[in-house]
Amino acid sequence: MTDVLIVEDSPTKVLAIRAAIAEVDVKFSVDLVGSYKEAVKTIKRSSYKMVILDMTMPIFSKGIGKNSSQLRALAGRDVMAKMKYYDLDIPVVVITQFDIFGRHGDVMAVSDLSNQLSNEYGDFYRGCVYYDEKNDLWKKKLKGLVEIIFDV
Repeated sequence: MTDVLIVEDSPTKVLAIRAAIAEVDVKFSVDLVGSYKEAVKTIKRSSYKMVILDMTMPIFSKGIGKNSSQLRALAGRDVMAKMKYYDLDIPVVVITQFDIFGRHGDVMAVSDLSNQLSNEYGDFYRGCVYYDEKNDLWKKKLKGLVEIIFDV
């Protein structure tokens, strides 16, 4: 059984996430998918102990880094809606490099999005990590959430 599913379309972020969680004092295996459709399909047919979920991703993928041009701004939220619909109680940590979502009148800060996700998916939503490749704070937060989920 694979323990962690990383849903991320950026090869650079995948490498950084893998390196960060490898520092946690627990052994687990990792699967990778890079789109909304792949995420829903994979989560439905597998049993993971944790999902690390990008918020903005393509709808379809031809592999990590080879995505369709159609980006879905809140795809991670849509994946969690499917998880709730299928009653899949797998801990989810959202990781995003955007601090604002939406356009014009429906703009939402990442903190507001996190509150919304907690209210809607509190059974399995564990937190949001703001990814910033120039700063290591995101690694510390991600590792802390992984340690809590794996009870390290």
